[in-house]
Amino acid sequence: MRVAGYADRGRVLYEEFGKWEIVSPSGVQGGDYGGMQNWEKENVRSQSGFHKAMLNWLENPQQVPGTNLEISLYEWKVVLAMYTSALERRPVDLAGFEPDDELFHMLEKHFA
Repeated sequence: MRVAGYADRGRVLYEEFGKWEIVSPSGVQGGDYGGMQNWEKENVRSQSGFHKAMLNWLENPQQVPGTNLEISLYEWKVVLAMYTSALERRPVDLAGFEPDDELFHMLEKHFA
């Protein structure tokens, strides 16, 4: 699996098979999640923690898990911009990006 995205300030971020890299004007930084086996283990642990927090919230509505809606919406905007960039085969300016209302239909059509 490879995911690439163009971020603000001229950086390119991507992940491939458990390795990550950030390319910026100041150089390249990269790392490894410890291989796919370690990534899978961490992913399962993260999913478990998420579900546990949601179940605790359902049992006790006063214990709302810490969230940041503004950051979450921005993260979704980044994901939708990456899909748009892949479909249209062009860089997408994230600052002015508004996803097309038909984006998911276009994805279904293209990748079905």
